[in-house]
Amino acid sequence: MALFTRNVGLLVLLVFVWSLTMCDAGILPNVGALPNVTHVNITNDLGGDLTLTIHCKSGDDDLGAHVLPPLISYEFVFRPNMWWTTQYFCSVEWPGASHYIDIYIQKRDQDRCDICMWVIVPYGGCLFNYKTRLYDICYPWNPPRY
Repeated sequence: MALFTRNVGLLVLLVFVWSLTMCDAGILPNVGALPNVTHVNITNDLGGDLTLTIHCKSGDDDLGAHVLPPLISYEFVFRPNMWWTTQYFCSVEWPGASHYIDIYIQKRDQDRCDICMWVIVPYGGCLFNYKTRLYDICYPWNPPRY
């Protein structure tokens, strides 16, 4: 009987973990254990007529490359995980430049925004600050990757 009880307990735990995974993937509705959906909106604010190519990824998702003319935006939506480890980074390129930036780090951004609005400028990315109503939370490019 003890073996049966232990196996049932393990089965219940596995079903619970599976349901959280399905909710995170958007297959099942949110059961309340996971953070809200997050929107990331990125605008090309390089100036002039510079076209921006942006390619964002996480450890699980490759969102593909997108070409943004001046002042045009790209948006993606996801649900951060319950372990506070969700992270997205983007490569950004325009004529004569190629950089990387961490566009979403859950531990850094979870309490800042559900709609994270960014502008890409020549020196890095600036996140909209809902307190000041300005794009004044700015980050430089990540160090070069070799």
